[in-house]
Amino acid sequence: MSNREEEALAWRQGNQLGARPQHRNGGNEVVEEVRREEETARSAKAVSLAKQGQWMRWEGMERGKISWKELWEMEASNISFIIRATYDVLPSPKNLHQWYGEDPTWALCPTPATLRHIMTGCKTSLTQGHYTWRHNQVLKNLASALENKRSAINALPPRANNPMKTTTFIREGQERQKQKQKQITYIWPVTGRC
Repeated sequence: MSNREEEALAWRQGNQLGARPQHRNGGNEVVEEVRREEETARSAKAVSLAKQGQWMRWEGMERGKISWKELWEMEASNISFIIRATYDVLPSPKNLHQWYGEDPTWALCPTPATLRHIMTGCKTSLTQGHYTWRHNQVLKNLASALENKRSAINALPPRANNPMKTTTFIREGQERQKQKQKQITYIWPVTGRC
């Protein structure tokens, strides 16, 4: 067992590796000791398993909390992806090789094709824009839609019959002064929908 696995095991058991039981009841002392030894054996086995024991090595999972409200609002495919990514059972080249014996090489670079490398660490993908491509496509569509709407609104004649009303604040003891209302034209319609 590696040092990291021993630390995870010690943390899991509340740092009580090898601690002697200190119970008041003599009869329960043996039962508690047996339970503790069984839990130690189960934890040691879980840490040693490649896939099934990954939950013992999770670090920072508290930071990725999802509320029940967010969970109910998510699409099933997103929930499935999050769960499979957490357990590292997405069909990455490394997993496909382990499951079906397929070629484990990553097509973009010679680095081992782990899920972590594919999702966040591939320098080739980063320099070629693979991580930002989808985001850029969404931005391109939004920019196009906004430009079309702006062009359509700017092509309309100015509207002078609906001047914008403003609120003028008056200090205590002062009188309200009447002003001429200015005619204002709009770039964006006040009552229209986008």
